[in-house]
Amino acid sequence: SEIPYVSTPYDVNDNGLIVGTSVMSDSIDLRYNEFTGRTEIFTSTQAAIFDGDEVKPFIDHLAWFGSTATSVNNKGMVTGHAEKVINSALRSRFFIFDYNTGKLTFPDDLFGTATTKPKKINDNGKVVGITEVFTPGTSSRSNVGFIYDIPTNTFKDINSLLQCNSAYSIVSAEDINEKNEIYRDWE
Repeated sequence: SEIPYVSTPYDVNDNGLIVGTSVMSDSIDLRYNEFTGRTEIFTSTQAAIFDGDEVKPFIDHLAWFGSTATSVNNKGMVTGHAEKVINSALRSRFFIFDYNTGKLTFPDDLFGTATTKPKKINDNGKVVGITEVFTPGTSSRSNVGFIYDIPTNTFKDINSLLQCNSAYSIVSAEDINEKNEIYRDWE
């Protein structure tokens, strides 16, 4: 059957480089679709860069179920997340993609099975978003805001930067400006 190719932009930098998602396929990869009951060409929605009139994927669609590029800075650094099964559950791992060099990395976050979704990256190489932590004394997970510093390769729960007697818990970091000021959600 015909493949509906759909692309969705999420961010643009000052140079006109756009990031988001696009449907990807390999016309020789045929798979049985449980929903339609027939064999079809496999497709997945993956992170993409829109440069001029080109749509450029950079995540291996055979290794990851799906991915999203959420933000790009003015230096061509892209961030987003990709999904795969980790320890029997679908998890999101965050990535950094350097458009200038083509280098893709999946930095370490708080623990190996945490679902981590970045929201924004600034020109200083600081990434903010949402990740999971274990709730003390339980096996439950809760969401917290994070900040990742590319130059120093450090990943932190933003709550660890608050004063000990803070009445707030930061559950998500939504945006970061060039002064490294973070817009966040409070709980």
